[in-house]
Amino acid sequence: MKSRAGILAGLALLGLAAQGLRADDGPDDHWVLRGVAVGLREPSAAVPVFNPVTHAYLGQVPLAQHDWDSAFQASLRNYGGWEPGLGLRLEWNLLAEADTASAGLSPTAQPLGRSAVLERRVFGDAQHQDRVELDQLNLRWQGPQLSVVAGRQSVNLGQNFYFSPLDLFQPFNPQDNYRDFRSGVDALRATWSPGHFTQVEAIAVAGYAPAQEGGNATQAALWLDGPQGQGSLLLRAESGGDAWAATALGGRFAGAGVGGGSLQLEGLGSSWILEGLAGRSLDPLPGLTQDQGQATLGWTRQWNSWLNTRAEASESAAWTSARAGNATTLRRMAAAGASIQADPLWTLAPALLWYGDPGQCVALLDTGWSASENGTLHLIVSLPVLFYSSDQPHTLPTQTQAQPGLLSLDYRLVL
Repeated sequence: MKSRAGILAGLALLGLAAQGLRADDGPDDHWVLRGVAVGLREPSAAVPVFNPVTHAYLGQVPLAQHDWDSAFQASLRNYGGWEPGLGLRLEWNLLAEADTASAGLSPTAQPLGRSAVLERRVFGDAQHQDRVELDQLNLRWQGPQLSVVAGRQSVNLGQNFYFSPLDLFQPFNPQDNYRDFRSGVDALRATWSPGHFTQVEAIAVAGYAPAQEGGNATQAALWLDGPQGQGSLLLRAESGGDAWAATALGGRFAGAGVGGGSLQLEGLGSSWILEGLAGRSLDPLPGLTQDQGQATLGWTRQWNSWLNTRAEASESAAWTSARAGNATTLRRMAAAGASIQADPLWTLAPALLWYGDPGQCVALLDTGWSASENGTLHLIVSLPVLFYSSDQPHTLPTQTQAQPGLLSLDYRLVL
């Protein structure tokens, strides 16, 4: 327990020292203290999760038993920046987590595009671990039309909320409503903005060879390990107007060639977003090639000051060509949710997610209460609606196995 308290205290000292370097007191410099008490099914084993289009490794999730367990997790995060002038800005995101129950809930290897150099894990026992890391650390240069960011940074390319094919790096779980912070990847990003609604950018994300160092791993093995490793290089263009926006994206992503884009339209009092991505392995197995794709149509509408709704439908396909012939596999997913401001202090966010068969339907409810001026208390419930039938063959775990029943109290304090 002393080591866990030391990690939180150490992060606090680092954050205070960083604040002393600041040349400004901008609104983006803040601390977030979270305490999460959860009850969930005890994980029995960790399994890998892969991008549905490129099969790139994204992390690990636990398979679940039917026993309920309880846990408590505390985290302290500081996000801020220092501007020395000349258009430069140093940005950081420091994170420490203590007493994380069930080490299997966190991946034992770094997800795609991240090295373990900026992270330190301490395993108290088989069920607990502590970690401290620089979740983001980058240097930004901003010119009149050109900006360059180097270092660990968040890379958000998607538009839809639940099922976003273009959200390639550190994607959010569709069942996660807490999205104030996105984890970063080790990247170099250059953006040119010739006009108000137009920009072109190049994004290079580092790839790491598999390596195990005690509790820290730089990268887990991937399915498609191309001749140039797992690095990614993408070109992206965006243009738009007052009621529309379009993007196009292409390049290499973790051993696969990818291409896609999105179209956002405003009409009929709603916002419509169509996005898709297709990929092909750059190093296919002998005699076998596979093309994969995913498309999502999203709809959102702000009805009034207290009610916002969204719905999404997504479909994935894989075309396999071999001597035996051609085969096409499809997977359909859908989700619907709402954000309700019941009163000035109380919000409700119900959602229903369907993952392709009756055994993969999950109901969510996130209710938040403003306990203080800067603090919010959330009660979060996630439950399978219909249970998975074990006599149906599945090569990958279902979502109800990967995200079992959950009941949590989450208190967030912004300092």
